[in-house]
Amino acid sequence: MEKRLGLEASIAIAEVVCRCDADIVAAYPITPQTHVVEHLSELVADGELDAEFVPVESEHSAMSVCCGTAAVGARTFTATASQGLALMHEILYIASALRLPIVMAVANRALSSPINIWNDHSDVMAERDVGWVQIFAESAQEASSLSKASAQNAQEGNEQMQNLVVTMGRINDSADQIKTVVKACDAGDKDAAIAAYKDAVPVIDSMINKGIVNKNKAARHKSRLNKRIKEMSA
Repeated sequence: MEKRLGLEASIAIAEVVCRCDADIVAAYPITPQTHVVEHLSELVADGELDAEFVPVESEHSAMSVCCGTAAVGARTFTATASQGLALMHEILYIASALRLPIVMAVANRALSSPINIWNDHSDVMAERDVGWVQIFAESAQEASSLSKASAQNAQEGNEQMQNLVVTMGRINDSADQIKTVVKACDAGDKDAAIAAYKDAVPVIDSMINKGIVNKNKAARHKSRLNKRIKEMSA
């Protein structure tokens, strides 16, 4: 029987990239996609992924590395968000014009005005016409599944393509906070669960206020977490 795991979307994407046996990971951290390349660096360091992890000085350089490695046949992956995707702009045209098989994960984040760390589609909409296939994921499960499908699409057949898997970046934050509470409950640590719950509530509430998460769905999450904590002292 398959084992079900609850994973942050970023970690799930990284695990799929590992299982697809990527040869090259070009990495430059930017919130909120940092966990993708961070986890990939751990997988490479631990020997679970036999790949070259290339830390670069900017997202422009990351996409330049991707173009070079994809051109010689390496399975190539990178991830970015917001201003990072904007900085890649001129190189994205090169990738699509040469039909280089590259997979890139984008954790949506608004373009700075002057700074905005919340998610919207302004980063990927600015790249709408660069010739990349954009695939939008609604959940962590979809993000992982579509990452696998993108790797297959990029490599197989005569029509090699550039695939951009898009996930709503800041929604991952609330998921992380919820999972921290659940883990504490599973471990039977009531004090840690209460502390994690107190940290999670303002994050969830801010998601509601910004229209990122439906208020009824958020209320159900808080209610279930609170119920689990109360059951620990029953």
